[in-house]
Amino acid sequence: MKLKKLLFITLSISFILIASIFSNAQINLSQLAGADRYETAGKIADKLNYDTVILVNSDNSLADGLSASGLAGVTNSPILLTQKNSIPKSTEQRINNNVKNTYIIGGTSAISDTVANILKNKNINVTRLEGSDRIQTSLNVAKEISKFKTIDKIALVNGYKEADAMSISPVAVKNNFPVILTDGKISLYNTKNLRTYVVGGSSVMSESIASDSDKIVFAGTDRFDTNKKVFSYFYGSSVNDFYVANGYKLVDALTGSTVAKDNGIIFVDGGSDKSVLKNATSITTLGYLDNSIVSQLQNLDNANTPKIVYWVSGGSVYHSTKDCPSLQRSKNIYSGTIEESKKTRPCKDCF
Repeated sequence: MKLKKLLFITLSISFILIASIFSNAQINLSQLAGADRYETAGKIADKLNYDTVILVNSDNSLADGLSASGLAGVTNSPILLTQKNSIPKSTEQRINNNVKNTYIIGGTSAISDTVANILKNKNINVTRLEGSDRIQTSLNVAKEISKFKTIDKIALVNGYKEADAMSISPVAVKNNFPVILTDGKISLYNTKNLRTYVVGGSSVMSESIASDSDKIVFAGTDRFDTNKKVFSYFYGSSVNDFYVANGYKLVDALTGSTVAKDNGIIFVDGGSDKSVLKNATSITTLGYLDNSIVSQLQNLDNANTPKIVYWVSGGSVYHSTKDCPSLQRSKNIYSGTIEESKKTRPCKDCF
């Protein structure tokens, strides 16, 4: 009798272990990535059917590209990457005979007329959307979106903090609303009577911004937490097929926003909380991730370790990396969890 009981317990434990392993094995992990950012954007475009493309130069910053997602949604366009004076081969291959229209986001200091003329010589209609700065450019992008639909929703982000804009990008693609860049203090876009999504905490977005609108604020302790709050609100538990991108290399999240519009994008890093991915059926990485992060995605039960941050004893903020410019002169840099740092807010430079 004791032998049967022991055998039953042993089989039960084995069944539980096998079920756990089988459950983890069911996650289909794949990459949507090329040899560089240009090819990655091209491979993402290959997933779409389009006759219009949006060109952004991401060589120095993503400033102009931050506002492109809503336009990509309303025109059903991929976001492709170019250089200032030439079109990379991976991008040019996607601007094929089916393409009739191209939007260039930014002025000639970002994308020159040389690029515009290359496209015009292919009998492609070229529309340049630019402004005196990134904020004005976003306003002109919004004006273009208004030619296709009545604008009843917008997102407000700090135009100098790229991560927040990337978190809302897939939502803007899906719902065809503009992403308006601000200086974090005031909005130059009239928000009255609009549903306004303010993305970013009080350290980057004033609490009084868009006070005349029906606003919802997404404010986390850092870019990963804000990203999770945006995802939870718009996608919640309905998603089992996830897209993830490096939380510090945001260009792939920008170009990937078009293909991830129905699923959202989760930012990941070595120390980021990945619990939202725990019930995933599939995970697609946008661009290449470090092998250590991929290993965590393959073993999510052990991936959700607390985020490691850095600080100095006399400082008032915690940092995402010990290489933060504001820590360059510091001799004694401590590391640990946010709770262990006893700091109440993140650094504006590295978060």
